[in-house]
Amino acid sequence: GVIGHELQSGEPRRKRRARGRLQPVVAMAAVVDFAAIDQARPGTKGLVQTLFGGKAELASRFDPVAYVDKDSAPILLIHGDGDKAVPLQQSQEMLERCRKAGVPASLITVEGAPHGFWMQPQWAATTSEGKR
Repeated sequence: GVIGHELQSGEPRRKRRARGRLQPVVAMAAVVDFAAIDQARPGTKGLVQTLFGGKAELASRFDPVAYVDKDSAPILLIHGDGDKAVPLQQSQEMLERCRKAGVPASLITVEGAPHGFWMQPQWAATTSEGKR
């Protein structure tokens, strides 16, 4: 379902999530703030325009960083510092938001790794062995 929609019971998804048992999250080079990534990549059409028709308010409803609170699941962020598609700052922002909310969070930065590095043979051993 989409964030903000009500469940069949009529109870908002956000309330239900806070009561349930949350599972840990692993996010690899994830976009967490659409407006911020567009600012970090000047000269591109931008995700807000491409995905949300330029509607920044709509895009912000889909920003994972907007939903971090004390009940959020623990998160492991993995990001390459050579990522040109999704800047490392996206994972750093999520890490900071989690820490401010008291959510267990860690960031592994893989030196020189591009976006999607975990699917590339030269990075497979680094990813599976946990080397940085």
